[in-house]
Amino acid sequence: MGISQYHIYKAANDRPNNIGNDSWDEGIETRSWSRNCMLSTTISQRVNNHLVNGLPNNRNPSKLRSWQK
Repeated sequence: MGISQYHIYKAANDRPNNIGNDSWDEGIETRSWSRNCMLSTTISQRVNNHLVNGLPNNRNPSKLRSWQK
């Protein structure tokens, strides 16, 4: 394979030449995972997950102190 064919192959497979393939794959995998999570849940599910997981305005009774109930 010549150098021009190599660059065409890399461009066709969405891999930049200046980034190692492992780090590129990891970044793509992480990005596609988070995108799939976002597309597979509704906004209200994401909001409820944040509330249950202890972000601000959490009203989960199991995490409240006795004086907050």
